[in-house]
Amino acid sequence: MPTLPVPPSWFPGHMMKFTRMLPSLLTKTDVVLEIRDSRLPLTSINRTLEGALQKWRRERGWDPNNSTRRIMNNGACERIIVLNKRDLVPQWGMEPFRNAMGKKFPDQQVMFASWQRPRDIRNLSELLT
Repeated sequence: MPTLPVPPSWFPGHMMKFTRMLPSLLTKTDVVLEIRDSRLPLTSINRTLEGALQKWRRERGWDPNNSTRRIMNNGACERIIVLNKRDLVPQWGMEPFRNAMGKKFPDQQVMFASWQRPRDIRNLSELLT
């Protein structure tokens, strides 16, 4: 019987390299811009990134038990989640989802966007300045 080829890894080398570099990158930044797929906003969460960002926030003085309470001020610590491909999800679901995310994760800003909509790019640019 012939052997089957080895399936491709779902975690390619560039992702592994980023995972190793992430802790040192976070020490040099005040803002994290995370891009997720609007069609899978919760299942596209990267658990490794989540853990690293929680550690980053604790090191910046945020209370690990209350994401809205700062214990000490050790520098800015902003997280913006851009849910990309907004043109592929129903408009009626965006605001309820944004509200639910705001209640569950008050330390995160959530924005729906599409690279095909220049207004979305301008809004993101304004948010970052």
